[in-house]
Amino acid sequence: MKRNTNWKAVAGVALGTSVIGGVAWAAQSGNAGTMAQGCQKMMGSMMSGMSCCAPKGGAAQPAQATQSRDIQRAAVTIQDGYSPAAINVKADKPMELTFLAKGQSCANTVSIPALGKTLALKDGEKTTVTFTPQKGTTAFSCAMGMYRGQVVAK
Repeated sequence: MKRNTNWKAVAGVALGTSVIGGVAWAAQSGNAGTMAQGCQKMMGSMMSGMSCCAPKGGAAQPAQATQSRDIQRAAVTIQDGYSPAAINVKADKPMELTFLAKGQSCANTVSIPALGKTLALKDGEKTTVTFTPQKGTTAFSCAMGMYRGQVVAK
């Protein structure tokens, strides 16, 4: 027997709880969407007041990876988001991408889907990922998908 649940009412009761809001959005829309999508859709402007979900500042210019003969290197600082959020690199040349966490937020969980990697950094911790970027964009984001960054290979 199918239940007809008013998911908007469920989300309203759970207002302020992004997990419940995310589940409600996914169920209401019939979408097997991620919790981040649910969080964004259901919690809307309320999320902007939360430090883990409120991207700071505007779009900055992409950083250029440093080049050596054998490898290119770039570092991303995690502190209320990713800085820099975009890094330009040369395609088909190995690179080391280092993440340094300063503070603790959802941005400290870095997901890099194209590489099949998820990094969980603690305050003060550095983690380096080595890969050879192909022409195009290699995206990374926090676990909720609210903070985003990219490596752009040309």
